[in-house]
Amino acid sequence: MHTHQNPSSRMSFIWILLSIFFATCASMFNKKAALLGKGGGILASLLTPWYLDALVCLVLLACAWIMALRYHPLSFAYPFMSSVRGFVLFGAWYIFHERVYTHEIVGMGILMFSRKIVVLHYAGVACAMDEIRDIADTHGLSVENSFNRCRMRCDRG
Repeated sequence: MHTHQNPSSRMSFIWILLSIFFATCASMFNKKAALLGKGGGILASLLTPWYLDALVCLVLLACAWIMALRYHPLSFAYPFMSSVRGFVLFGAWYIFHERVYTHEIVGMGILMFSRKIVVLHYAGVACAMDEIRDIADTHGLSVENSFNRCRMRCDRG
């Protein structure tokens, strides 16, 4: 078992917040670079100052994320990163004046705030549902299962 530094310190959560901030900024800067390079191919976007800003944000994100993981287990810290989706969606609407549809807002809300594990069976192969249910029970989560594409079941019930 890995040990972590004191998670109760205020600084431990600042690293998570900085990770969210840098991930959001990187997405916004990439979008701006894509718009400025439009019509000139991918190289035109890569040569904009906005793309360099995005790369700087990604490096800073990596540094902040390393620090966050020194304080918290990945299973605690990573769910906070789902809030990046909400900030990017807001930025798409507010900064880039993109149309945001109701289903996107609802979907983002489900991803950010639901206490549910959604199991998708890739290529028709069953998941270890008993183990997934045990994890969900341990953390007080519900399980949504999509058997519609599953060719076999590998659970007790």
